[in-house]
Amino acid sequence: MEDREQVVVFRKDGISHIARIITYVDIKKGKTPKLISLLTNDFDMPMETIVDICRRRW
Repeated sequence: MEDREQVVVFRKDGISHIARIITYVDIKKGKTPKLISLLTNDFDMPMETIVDICRRRW
């Protein structure tokens, strides 16, 4: 699977919030690949940068 990006809208009581869901496959040596989904409201940074930041953070 390639990296995937979706735009979603959350609505409640007349309030809307737009966010991005970034999904990628996390492959670590010797381990089973995991599908990781990240929820962010940052639309300025490229998807690759957000994935890289989260990989380093966790």
